[in-house]
Amino acid sequence: MHTMPLTIVDWGSVADWVSGIGSLAAVVVALYVAVFSQRVKLRASCTLASINAEASGEPIDVVCITVTNTSPRPTTVTNIFFSSGIWRWKRYYFVKFMRDKSTNLPALLSDSQIGYWYIPMRQENYWAREFVNKSGMTRFSVATLKVLIITSTGRETVIRPEKAFRDTLMALVKEKKTAKALAE
Repeated sequence: MHTMPLTIVDWGSVADWVSGIGSLAAVVVALYVAVFSQRVKLRASCTLASINAEASGEPIDVVCITVTNTSPRPTTVTNIFFSSGIWRWKRYYFVKFMRDKSTNLPALLSDSQIGYWYIPMRQENYWAREFVNKSGMTRFSVATLKVLIITSTGRETVIRPEKAFRDTLMALVKEKKTAKALAE
């Protein structure tokens, strides 16, 4: 009978293993910090508001979209639009902003800088009524309505409009449905 000699594997000392794992962890943490410190972070909102008209001094009701850059890296907001629906049934709505009051697009936002974009509602929520009628909005469209903010880095920030604005649109959708039912 022939026996084979036992081979002894030298795995190194525990200190070598600990230092190797520590080095790997340091590299992972350094990469994580480097990547995420350069990420652009935006805080945004879409609300109903009133602003003063410069000529008449009277308040104007508007849909106000504000975007604040909360990261140290400057970014450019290239486009803002609305979307509704899900998956294949998603629809996009491009809107015109007030030229004299709104920040021009594209807009460079540095650290903590805020951009403002206004859509005038006009008399009796004319813009919202037109938005609902021309886009063929339904209750589902209003429920899934989002604002998309596109930046020069290729990232998009998606927010939900404030409840008061969604409620205004929902009331107009119901009004349109009622008027259609009465006409039939």
